[in-house]
Amino acid sequence: MAETGLKATIMERNKKYEELYASGNLEPIADMYTKDCKIMPQGTGTINDVQGVLKFLADMKKAGIATIAMLTDEVGGLDGGDIVYERGHYETHKEDGSLDDVGKYIIIWKKEEIGRASCRERV
Repeated sequence: MAETGLKATIMERNKKYEELYASGNLEPIADMYTKDCKIMPQGTGTINDVQGVLKFLADMKKAGIATIAMLTDEVGGLDGGDIVYERGHYETHKEDGSLDDVGKYIIIWKKEEIGRASCRERV
């Protein structure tokens, strides 16, 4: 897959993630992560599994974070295309629409089966 098509695919997945989070329907987000995923949110320890990710997201919602926006800056392939990295920046907003946080991220995507890639690590 060309980098342009790859970037578009990742941006579509990020849009779906954002929509699910905003709606509060967090359970389907679990399918976007590998079983051995890791996320490394600022100010807390590493989260090492999907259930931990879902709890982290639910806690964000409870804390009043209404939306997440992930803006992809760069995408590139590694390991013959089975692993892809994404570099970008994000914004979170409160329920009143005010800006909560901004930051940068790196996601390592891993192809698990034909046509499906899941997030392996989110830093």
